[in-house]
Amino acid sequence: MVFLDSKFEEELYSFDDAKDRRQRKTHKAVELALMELLQEKNYEQITISEVTLKADVNRKTFYNNYDSLDDIIKSIERKMSALLFSKLPHKITVQNEIEIYNLLVELTQTLMPYKKVLHRISVNRGETVFFKDVQGAILPYIEHSMMGYHIDATVIPYVGKFIINGITAIFYEWFESDNLEPEQVAKLCYNLITAAIKLENYETI
Repeated sequence: MVFLDSKFEEELYSFDDAKDRRQRKTHKAVELALMELLQEKNYEQITISEVTLKADVNRKTFYNNYDSLDDIIKSIERKMSALLFSKLPHKITVQNEIEIYNLLVELTQTLMPYKKVLHRISVNRGETVFFKDVQGAILPYIEHSMMGYHIDATVIPYVGKFIINGITAIFYEWFESDNLEPEQVAKLCYNLITAAIKLENYETI
């Protein structure tokens, strides 16, 4: 089963940080094998033996590079995060509402070609490395904006976490449902953020 096209593979594995050529080759074989297996079954149904067989590597070689299946996924996610953030505008700074909207638009448009891959490696696994990076890019804006509205500082971490987890859930739903355009997802996230940081929501807390 061909899951990833050659251009995607080349881009993704340009972010492999292994210095040894043989190690990079092993990483690519094992990780692509797991991603292909994820097209056939759920993550918890896959065994290391299946991965090594499909990748054509022995178990000793596998354990020289990974501790577990989860370790493979994390390695894939780190590469995905590096690849996707490399396609976003450099030096992202989120200082105001226009910039957060522009970031969300850029993010959704960049994610569009990779939705299927991201869905398969994240399903049944909860929060991924990539979305932790996304959250790290957006959360400071949310907290800064709430301080500007003079919301009680003790409340801000709770609300920030609520908003950022909601945005992450929207992206996961988008990966699975595929019924909104990138611009619609960006606008939805932006509207929810701005609605949640209004002072009147917290005056009685």
